[in-house]
Amino acid sequence: MFLFKKEKIVLTAYTDDPTLLEMFPVVEANKNYPPYYKTLESKYQKLDRRNSRFVENAPEKQSTIRSCYGINNFNNYGFILPVWGEYSIVMDNSNAHAIGSADNRISYHEGEQSAGALDPYHIFKLESPWEFTCNRDIKFLMTQNVFAVNSEYYSITPGITDFYNQTTTNIFLMVNRHQNNKEILIKAGSPLAKFIPLTDEDVELRYEVVDDVKKVKVKPFKYFFHNGLTKMMRAKKSTAEKKQAKCPFHWK
Repeated sequence: MFLFKKEKIVLTAYTDDPTLLEMFPVVEANKNYPPYYKTLESKYQKLDRRNSRFVENAPEKQSTIRSCYGINNFNNYGFILPVWGEYSIVMDNSNAHAIGSADNRISYHEGEQSAGALDPYHIFKLESPWEFTCNRDIKFLMTQNVFAVNSEYYSITPGITDFYNQTTTNIFLMVNRHQNNKEILIKAGSPLAKFIPLTDEDVELRYEVVDDVKKVKVKPFKYFFHNGLTKMMRAKKSTAEKKQAKCPFHWK
């Protein structure tokens, strides 16, 4: 029997903008903790809310989220994708108008695309200038970096993706329809999104500056009218299973 060492998992972030890499790079979560890590103690003295005095003879101080096992794990794992430019969304009588700074594109998704699922929200896509690739076919949970960026006006849609079969890192923003006459400003560099690898193995983050990041992008699959990536992966799996059925004996 031959034992082969597994290939190390490497996530590579590509950009064709060296300034973007310098100013707002993708970063390991454990190198970019939320601001409260510097100010919030792990415990606090409980107060009597009736008179705002410390409770006498309290057995011990109460824990804060700074000492929460689950929150600390969330803040330590994964990779943070900062917002790469400023975006302005103006709410006017439940209508939403959005614009991005310079060449930063933001597009609107019609309500029919998520009818019955996200009806209370306007859905915008922040079109990311980053392309990711991974040398292993593992899944990543994309979610809001909620303990660093938590807004009452917007949130992002979570999802599970991979960077073996596709490369895009767009952020889908949910903005509540029932808010009027205000501007929602998303600042450049805001650590909004996070990608958490769904594996126990270590994942190394690398960067690469290329001449044209579009050349790194996996092109949309042209074999189907809709759901091209999903149908392509099903077809590949079916083909592999048929090959396996014809040749059931193989070395492990």
